[in-house]
Amino acid sequence: MIKRKLLLGFILVAGLVSCNKDDVIVVDEPVTPDPVEDFDPVFAGSSYFQRSTTRYTFVGRPVFITPIVSGDSYEWCVDGQLSECTSPTFKFTPNAPGEYIVDVNIDNAVDGRLKVVCVPETERQMYRPGESKEVKVYEYVPAPGQFINESVDKMSREEAARWAADRIKSGDVVSLGGFGGYVIVGFGHSIGDFIVKGNAFTNKGGASNEPGIVYVMQDVNGNGIPDDEWYELRGSETGAETTVQNYAVTYQRPAAPQSPVKWTDCFGAVGEIDYMAAFHKQDYYYPSWIEEDEYTLRGTLVAARTERDQSGQWINRPLDYGYADNTGSNDNVFRLSDAMFADLSSISLEYVDFIKVQTGVNGKCGSLGELSTEILSVSEK
Repeated sequence: MIKRKLLLGFILVAGLVSCNKDDVIVVDEPVTPDPVEDFDPVFAGSSYFQRSTTRYTFVGRPVFITPIVSGDSYEWCVDGQLSECTSPTFKFTPNAPGEYIVDVNIDNAVDGRLKVVCVPETERQMYRPGESKEVKVYEYVPAPGQFINESVDKMSREEAARWAADRIKSGDVVSLGGFGGYVIVGFGHSIGDFIVKGNAFTNKGGASNEPGIVYVMQDVNGNGIPDDEWYELRGSETGAETTVQNYAVTYQRPAAPQSPVKWTDCFGAVGEIDYMAAFHKQDYYYPSWIEEDEYTLRGTLVAARTERDQSGQWINRPLDYGYADNTGSNDNVFRLSDAMFADLSSISLEYVDFIKVQTGVNGKCGSLGELSTEILSVSEK
């Protein structure tokens, strides 16, 4: 939810990461992967619109492969050779450039297959130089929320991305809606540490913090679009008992206007995004550019610190550090040194090409509505 008071936003300040720019490969035109050859419904793509399940990496850098279909037993193979791994997540580290076929059998009933492409270039060679400060929005896929569709009744996917980009450039609020809603941004070139500005506040009169998870990606395959590996930035709740690393919520389109949006999560829990008739009267809070009648958003879930004080005011206290739209977040710094693999171990990144900010909480505050991460701007340090 967007705060209904005059707020002091926060600025996330980060240090520069040095990078040797020799032997640079520059890719001028994006190349879209084949959506049929590269898709297997047993796995998830890198985002809602980038549904290719092909994975890209460098020599010696592991990929962590987890099906979205769960079971009791898992059998993994690489190029037809049976692996010793029997866990739900398969860690595969290629030691030479090339294409590898990874198969999984779940409960002797479900088969999945994807391709891992190990590129011949090095991380340093794939650095993309540039000086433009103009932010580009590659995808804007919010969860349903009271501020969604408020400006325009109907938008296409491309129009939604342009709308979000214009607002970020001018410092206006972009709401990500309920859990899982996200925006993916970049600058058309590689960057080091970066700044995100949100509208969280904490003061004597209360607190409004709606933490967003921050992810980063390198353009490993060099096609100019965010279809590679996301790496979450470590925060204070990483590894906590209340944190769920692989959480998913499916939202259903309402059957009638001015209705709540119902959802079901990966554990079978149900809920809804309330319709806030007193404040936001657009017919639907379900994004108009999502064509399907339901859609699933996946990511890391952290527990919100929501409470109600003696006066009845709702308060969302900040997490300790590491999150967008969250005061006191690691001195408001997002550093590439906080990037980690899916098993929560650290990864050393010389630069990144794409940034994703995603609502990381699933909750609501009575008459204030759903918890939703908001951002005002994303910029290079």
